[in-house]
Amino acid sequence: MSAARPAGRSPASAAFLGLALALAAALAGGRPAAAQAPSPGTPDTRAEAIARELNCPVCQGYDLLECPLEVCAQMRDVIRQRLAAGEDPEAIKAAFVADYGPQVLNAPPPRGFFLLAWLLPIVALAIGGVFALTFLARARPVGPALAESAAPSADPATAERLEELLSARDDR
Repeated sequence: MSAARPAGRSPASAAFLGLALALAAALAGGRPAAAQAPSPGTPDTRAEAIARELNCPVCQGYDLLECPLEVCAQMRDVIRQRLAAGEDPEAIKAAFVADYGPQVLNAPPPRGFFLLAWLLPIVALAIGGVFALTFLARARPVGPALAESAAPSADPATAERLEELLSARDDR
C-alpha cells in the first residue's frame, strides 16, 4: 500500500526548492564579511582591518594582527605606510598576494580553483538536505496514512470476535 501524500510539493520538488534557496542565499551574500572593505575610520582602524584579512606567512592559524612575530609587526607597518600614502586596501592586499601567494589571504578569492572552497560546502549542504528530505519522506507517513499505519491489521474473524467481546463488556 502506498502512503498518501498531502497536497502540495513532492519530496523532490521540496529538495529542489531547498537547494535553490540555499544557493540564492549564498550568492546574495556576495563577498564574505572578512573580504568586505572596512568602513572609513582612523588609519589604524583601516590598517587593522586589512591585517585581519591577511595570514601570517610564517605561522599557521594567525592573522597579521594577532601574530606576535617581528616580521608581522613590520608587515603591519608596511600596511600603515601604504594607507598613509593613499594606496587602496585592495591594492595593498594584492601586493601581499603577489609577494606571498594566495595563501596569505584569510579567505580564498572566489574565482578559479579557489571557487571550490566557496561552492563545495554549499553543494555538500544541498546534497545532505536532499538525503535528509528523502529519508524523512520515506520514514514517516503523513496524514491519513499515519492513522492507517497505527491501526493494527486483523483478519475479519478476529475483528468480529473483538467486537463481540467489547459489546459483551459494555452490556455488563
